[in-house]
Amino acid sequence: MSAANDEKRNELEALKARAVKAYATKDFPQSVDIYGEACQLQSEIQGEDNPANAQLLYLYGRALYRVAIDKNDVLGAPTDKADKEKEQSAKGRRDLASVSEEPEEKADKLAQAKKAAGLFQFHGDGEYDESDEEDEDEEGGEGEDDDDDMAAAWSVLDLARVMFEKQIAADETDKKWTNEEAKEVKTMLADVYDLLGEVSLESENFFQATKDFDSSLTLKEELCPLESNLISEAHFKMSLALEYSSTGEGISKDDEKKLRNAAAEHIDKAIDSCKARKAIEEAARELADKGKGKAAASEASKDKQIDEIDEIIAELEQRAEDLRNPPPPTQLEQDEQLQGLLGQILGEGKDPMLAKQALEQAMAGANDLSGMVRKKAKPAKEEGSASSSSAKRKLDDAEEEGADKKAKVDDA
Repeated sequence: MSAANDEKRNELEALKARAVKAYATKDFPQSVDIYGEACQLQSEIQGEDNPANAQLLYLYGRALYRVAIDKNDVLGAPTDKADKEKEQSAKGRRDLASVSEEPEEKADKLAQAKKAAGLFQFHGDGEYDESDEEDEDEEGGEGEDDDDDMAAAWSVLDLARVMFEKQIAADETDKKWTNEEAKEVKTMLADVYDLLGEVSLESENFFQATKDFDSSLTLKEELCPLESNLISEAHFKMSLALEYSSTGEGISKDDEKKLRNAAAEHIDKAIDSCKARKAIEEAARELADKGKGKAAASEASKDKQIDEIDEIIAELEQRAEDLRNPPPPTQLEQDEQLQGLLGQILGEGKDPMLAKQALEQAMAGANDLSGMVRKKAKPAKEEGSASSSSAKRKLDDAEEEGADKKAKVDDA
């Protein structure tokens, strides 16, 4: 019996090594297959209810999430500016990859994820209801594949969350962990919450994303210093979730303002984190300047890091200012304003579409007198005008580039 267990453990370690390699080479579908097999084997060795299974489930859920993200990138590219902003801000770290699977393969992966969740299910948690999953399966539809991928990732990650929390609760009673062991488990739990927030953000469940990002932020503030890029990133993600929550249906103008102000406050805290990191980089550069024989490459690297932090701070400050100002009107609000204007011009009794057509015809028939106006010759443009225009364009595009700069927060 012992020899059989040893054989299974050796097989499990081999599966883990293969899964890690597949994930590292960004072969996420392959890593999902291997992690799923490893989870099932580990349940046989350690028991279905063993909280020690949490770490492997976390890795499995993370791989499932990456598969879902790559499918969204390839098959569901954003078509309008609002979608592009959400895509860029939430996904500065993504790499596009072509993921093509047959429907049978997709169904197998979802079933495998659900099977893994079922193998480890805690009775009494009330978080995994098979009847609910069956109801969701019956809904069907062409757009369900990406939702199924996200649902599979959510199911496995949330199960990992439950197990990590059980580990932490048990240690609070037993006190068996060293400080480093406790920190390692809490770090993984923070990562699980972060990924759950990402899944909710992708699924446009913004209020749930806010809750999960807040739980992740609370743990990271306990584990990391202010200058850590993990802190600035966590505040940035909280800001995103709060901002998107303010756009939900049924949100009053007052609640919208409160949510946007809360998002701006998290941006302020992200700025504080970046400034703390900048101060450390500047102190290190000053210390290097006092030394003898320092490498020029190292000095240039420090200067580049400081410049990048300055760029991030500038764009975060602009973002905070934008959040504290009223958002631009939605298309519906613009249509309502136009209808009100047309009603005043052409009479309240007229059909809005007819009134709009009448106004467009009147505008089309208006005489263009611009050609009769004598214009003075324009002076030659100064050299600085081009750079000024370029700077303005960069400022205007800062919001759309938020995600790319956020990726730099990870690297800074």
